[in-house]
Amino acid sequence: MTVNIQNDNNELNDNGAIKKLLENQNKKIDELEEKIDRINRYVTWQHVLGFLKVALFVVPIVLGIMYLPAILSDVVGQYKELLEFGAKTGTVPTSMVEVGNTSSELLNRILK
Repeated sequence: MTVNIQNDNNELNDNGAIKKLLENQNKKIDELEEKIDRINRYVTWQHVLGFLKVALFVVPIVLGIMYLPAILSDVVGQYKELLEFGAKTGTVPTSMVEVGNTSSELLNRILK
């Protein structure tokens, strides 16, 4: 009879030890889950910020490709007469230069 009592006590001790081990493991699992959640949030924010960095780089380039030709065509249109006339004759049209001013007067105006 004494043998059976000892076996019952050992089983109780083993069950108590197993319960303690399970509780410790559950605590550690909960801690790991919290850390994993933090890591997942960090990684998510890194993805969002990475997308924003790329967008800050790509959006101005795309907008430049879209709008720059229109702006440049306006500017080129304004100077088209000057460019065409200068290419043909090698001189600047007289309508662009004040007639009657000597070159020294023009230099003085520019230097002022």
